[in-house]
Amino acid sequence: LLDYAKLFALGVIKSKNENDMKKFASLTDGILNSEMGIHRVYMKKLGITEQDIILEKPTLDNTSYTSYMLSVAHCGDIKEIAVAALSCMWSYEMIGLKLKEIYGSNDEFYGEWIECYSSSRYKELTNWNIELVEKYCQNISEEEKEHLKTIFINCSIYEYKFWDMSYKGSF
Repeated sequence: LLDYAKLFALGVIKSKNENDMKKFASLTDGILNSEMGIHRVYMKKLGITEQDIILEKPTLDNTSYTSYMLSVAHCGDIKEIAVAALSCMWSYEMIGLKLKEIYGSNDEFYGEWIECYSSSRYKELTNWNIELVEKYCQNISEEEKEHLKTIFINCSIYEYKFWDMSYKGSF
């Protein structure tokens, strides 16, 4: 999540208008001051301390994923940033909605997670990102479309690997 905050901070830097800057600033703030809180709740439930996090090295898949996103963001512009973030935001919303449909959000253990990612607020953020991609990709060349599709596909594969790693317990 900290690398996602950096990705959105780059969105602030690379935005060309105040409204986009404000939204990216809000996303950065949301990760650091809200979404991280949900993860800290789960750390506590699982007996994971802040020190454990400091001492634990990220997996190669995680490092590769976030390094890829940040590289794309540094080298590109607002389009690359929005596309790099989209697969994560969109998949979390879809997973949150599906889990809410199946289990509801009152589950003692997963309820907070399900509620966060199935919420109307999270849907608004995901929709904003989709609209941003559509807005900045209206009049681009076929070559640029292919470039952005590659970024989206690569980030989607990284998302899959992240979930697969968690599911299989392979760290």
